[in-house]
Amino acid sequence: MSNKQALTHAYEGISKSAEDFARLGMKPGNVPEAWEDGMRTDPVQTNYEWWYFDAHLDDGSTLVVVFFPKPMAPMRKGLAPMINIEFDRPDGSSYKRDIKFKADEFSAAKDRCDVKIARNHFRGDLERYEIHVKDERIDVTLDVTRTTESWRADTGHQFFGEERDVFGAWLVPVPQGRVKARIALDGKEEVLEGSCYHDHNWGNVNMMEVRNHWYWARTELGPYTVVVADMVADEKYDYATTFNFYLARDGKTVADDRDRLNGYRSSPRLQADFGKPMSDNLMYVYGGPEDEVSYVLTLRKDRNVTALDLLGKAIHNRYLLSLVKLFTGKSSAYYRMIGAARLDVYHKGNLAESHVSDKAIWELMYFGDPIGAK
Repeated sequence: MSNKQALTHAYEGISKSAEDFARLGMKPGNVPEAWEDGMRTDPVQTNYEWWYFDAHLDDGSTLVVVFFPKPMAPMRKGLAPMINIEFDRPDGSSYKRDIKFKADEFSAAKDRCDVKIARNHFRGDLERYEIHVKDERIDVTLDVTRTTESWRADTGHQFFGEERDVFGAWLVPVPQGRVKARIALDGKEEVLEGSCYHDHNWGNVNMMEVRNHWYWARTELGPYTVVVADMVADEKYDYATTFNFYLARDGKTVADDRDRLNGYRSSPRLQADFGKPMSDNLMYVYGGPEDEVSYVLTLRKDRNVTALDLLGKAIHNRYLLSLVKLFTGKSSAYYRMIGAARLDVYHKGNLAESHVSDKAIWELMYFGDPIGAK
């Protein structure tokens, strides 16, 4: 990778001590329980939460479905439920929509994943899930079976500030699964199958105040499943980088120690949409030549499939939007990309396996100014 930029290896607020597990009511280790995929926030308070699903379908289509109790930005009190659906076809056509609902149309269980928004639902028990979304044009029913172990990075929580009272959290109930998708768009019904992923995010701090940007990616390469989150904190936290890394072989977790990971990026280019810098090539190196086994993951972007102004999506009044940007000094952009991935596996520094995939999906969420722009 030419012009690669090494990332600062500093972790702000990582929660992984025995005391942290006890305080959060979790069993020590990186294996979650079903209750952790239940609702984790009180919507009366100012916070965010969402349940995310994506799939690579065997015909080349991609599908994303996200259930929100309220928009993630700007954070607010109370319910304003929404479902995001994005269905991209290999011929370049797509259906993308945010479906909004009334507050009394939302409910969610706390002891398991059972989220209902009007007649739509997202429910499961870590091993199996059923998701249903219907609007005027599209009717989607998804049957999901997990094929890898559920996972989180330590407690899944990252705290900010000395008081450790504000946080963001991330859980991955389905790092990889198989999905049977029944999709009817404009009256034309198809039954498709493919690979899929589900995660769950929540927190009580405005991410625009604590994050500058992050990359998140997942891919499947031969017998391996990879999920990586590469998060850069806000300037007040010295742009500290936090890595979360998950690697499974044949459904079993084989590597997830963030302390053994180093990340690199190609020189970023400013995007025509919203002017945020993006690296088209990413590299993550787990372990080194002295280790029994080490891994090198590389990602190459082919194209952006989504680019949007996150605040603009949440605030439709242009005057109010301009005021929010003026007083916060923040703008935001979200990109979803697809491309190719390669995983090289080394034994004692010698290349033992190589796997490639043209079905990698990743995202760049950019909240702050480009680093060094001020």
